Amino acid sequence: MMCSLKILSIHKSKILRIGPYQLRVRRGKTSYFSTLSADDPSKQNCVSTTKVKLKPPWNIVFFGTDDFAVESLDALCKGRERGLIGKIDVVTAPVKKNSPVLQYCQKENIPVIHWPTEVPKGIYDVGTVVSFGHLLTPAIIDAFPMGILNVHGSLLPRWRGAAPIIRAVMNNDEVTGVTVMEIQPHRFDAGRILRAAKIQIPWDTKSGTLTKQLATLGAKELMYVMESLPEALEKAVKQSTEGVTKDNDVSNSLGRSLHQIQ
Repeated sequence: MMCSLKILSIHKSKILRIGPYQLRVRRGKTSYFSTLSADDPSKQNCVSTTKVKLKPPWNIVFFGTDDFAVESLDALCKGRERGLIGKIDVVTAPVKKNSPVLQYCQKENIPVIHWPTEVPKGIYDVGTVVSFGHLLTPAIIDAFPMGILNVHGSLLPRWRGAAPIIRAVMNNDEVTGVTVMEIQPHRFDAGRILRAAKIQIPWDTKSGTLTKQLATLGAKELMYVMESLPEALEKAVKQSTEGVTKDNDVSNSLGRSLHQIQ
């Protein structure tokens, strides 16, 4: 049995891949989906009542913690003023001090949900993750009909992992950038790429300066995606299997040297 989903807006006759779904759209009709790409293969033939929008405003859950994340959160919040973003809820992880994301939310009077949490189905369209540091469960990913997007501080597949900007500086990379990609269950930084933008790294660049530049660039690229989200998902491409580098958690010995590059 195919998974049947109601479509709220039809503008073309085509097949779209939207987040975890493959959608068959027929001109002039409220049409339906073919499959669910749930992490559990047994779910691929289930019946679903999930409604999928093809135009904004998008209802969002934002997952983030640090300064790098604040830039994207601020851009999304400003997107409400022009009708691009509807409802936005924020999930942040507990830290010893109030995180930059928590401080931003307190300043802007945005309710905050503390991690760990669950996400109910039928409320949100898409999730966004920026510098969150926690692997999201398949159940959370499945709660978003259009999937979850991640703003990553490197040109994937180079520097997958937790500290890509520091790694780029320490390895004397001449070029880096940001990638907007889909979240995949059980894997960090391996999903399809929706957008990427690169910048040069001057020889004397410090990681703190580069972080601010990439945070601004990442927020800009994320909003480009939000402006044409269904098309961006349809045109997303798989990551190359060549040039993969992984940044494991920064070790104590590396941490002691960070003052030299910040």
